Amino acid sequence: MNPYNYQMNPRVLITLLLLATCGGCAWQSKLFPENGGAFAHQTHVINGTSFRLPDFSNVGYGEGKTGLPPRSSILVATSLSPLPGDNTAHIQHALNEVGLKPGMDTKAVLLTKGVYPVSDEIYIPSRVVLRGEGPGNTKIVMTKKENRKKVILAAFRSYARDRNPRSANWFKRPIDGKYYPLLRDIQVGETVISTQDVGEFKVNEFVVVKNTVTPDFVKAYHQGNLSYKAHDGASQAIWRGERFSIRYIRKVVAIDRERGTLTIDAPVRHALKVRDKSYVMHLPESEVGREIGIEDLSVGYVMPKGNARYRDVNSHGKDSRTHKATAIYFGNVIGGWVRNVRSFAHSGNDNDDLNLLSNGIRVQSSRFITIEDVVMRNPLNIGGGGNGYLFHPSSANDILITRSRAYNGRHNFSFGFVNSGVVISEFQSFNSALAVDFHTGLNHQNLLERIDFFYEKPTWNNNVLEMHNRQWKSSGAGLTGIDNVLFGINIFGPDELKVCLSDLSSTIGKNYAIGVQNLNYSNGLAGRACNLPPATGLWAENNRPGKAKKLQPYSLYQEQRKTR
Repeated sequence: MNPYNYQMNPRVLITLLLLATCGGCAWQSKLFPENGGAFAHQTHVINGTSFRLPDFSNVGYGEGKTGLPPRSSILVATSLSPLPGDNTAHIQHALNEVGLKPGMDTKAVLLTKGVYPVSDEIYIPSRVVLRGEGPGNTKIVMTKKENRKKVILAAFRSYARDRNPRSANWFKRPIDGKYYPLLRDIQVGETVISTQDVGEFKVNEFVVVKNTVTPDFVKAYHQGNLSYKAHDGASQAIWRGERFSIRYIRKVVAIDRERGTLTIDAPVRHALKVRDKSYVMHLPESEVGREIGIEDLSVGYVMPKGNARYRDVNSHGKDSRTHKATAIYFGNVIGGWVRNVRSFAHSGNDNDDLNLLSNGIRVQSSRFITIEDVVMRNPLNIGGGGNGYLFHPSSANDILITRSRAYNGRHNFSFGFVNSGVVISEFQSFNSALAVDFHTGLNHQNLLERIDFFYEKPTWNNNVLEMHNRQWKSSGAGLTGIDNVLFGINIFGPDELKVCLSDLSSTIGKNYAIGVQNLNYSNGLAGRACNLPPATGLWAENNRPGKAKKLQPYSLYQEQRKTR
């Protein structure tokens, strides 16, 4: 009975009921709201700090403009069937022959159904695709017992042995010995470079634009410190050496000889300062792999005996014969992909769960690579020193990892030295022994979106994802991330599991956490308390359980591509 004789309008009642349950309603970030039927960037200023999401629309194969090429568009130049015994030379000869065929079109070597034992690394040259007939049908198995730092499939280069002996690590020194110093600072978002001798460059050539690791550069991100004391009391330098430098692979799209400037195809994602002896250098076409694909197959190993101790994260994994053994490696490649690839457990192994010796996929010194529908699982070696990393971009630009899964690695994915423009989207991580992390160097402007973490029990420190100042760890890893975006992160497992970010001051840098379940904050070194209040350098929005599911748009990356 209504004592006030008030008849509620049914529409009002429905509205109130919806509001009462709006914990489950769809929502949008203030930095990327829908406006007039399309999502758009918005800038918000809080206490003098300006927040705006980075743009990732050019990430992945085809510069984000296209998806992967249809299989039907790639001519199968030759088909192979497995031979009895070792197939290394059999496969390598076919790849070399196809790679030497005239023309600029990408061609495929098809491995028909069967198991292909190999005893050495297989190198894939430019404009060649290594294709199988499906992961369950075409299987490549490494039989060699000594696999320290060895690779099964190497796209263009391998860090164990060079495809081209004249190649150099472009982030350490110019390949031709020529430096072209910057004449003014380049700010974030800029594409025009003022440098000496622009007449030495050509339109459409690739270059590397980078800084050097000066004391001022290190101090700016570490409260004036150049070193930290390790657990044994010894002083450990941070960001030591040129592998910690900021560096970008870019293409020259215009040259103004009167003004002495080069225009590059995409903005820099971090400022490059004259103070830090920044420069531009040539990246010769001969030193770059182009249009390389690996698809529709699986990779595995004959497991060595007596290595069970390396299944422990506290073991010295670098002492093993399996140290840094890697299934798939992309080195110095611009434009390539891995799709529909699995690791597998070789039927002859004693342990039918182990798939990999150590690492899964490493993408190094490369740009515009897409990894799609790939599953890496169950490595033997998850000991210290760089083992058990299942997806591992390092010194890479504009890489897309999507619709993929990782199981039981040391780090199911990990950002190595100074990546930028890496997008990991629609990724599932199962029981990573340690947190997936931004591991070493100043990784910046990367996007993690729609990541689901699954755990049967807590990690050693209850963290599932970490972005810290790791100080002296990992040879002076230092601060490992600024201007990165976490967007729609779910955790399925014990309640104490959490995402842990450093408490950045806005004077150092910013990070973005939008719809991130169980977000917490750390005062630095991984393993310390992760329960601080947020700092001024973090945009934190709706980071509570259940919020990721209703966050719109589903993919920040895809919406940015639409509005590019």
